[in-house]
Amino acid sequence: MELLEAELRELEDVRSYEGKHIPKSSKDF
Repeated sequence: MELLEAELRELEDVRSYEGKHIPKSSKDF
């Protein structure tokens, strides 16, 4: 499932971004 792998990588990028950037509120998600 190449598509699934790509989606998982995208999720990892989002998580790493969230780790560096703290949203002002949950609404910013």
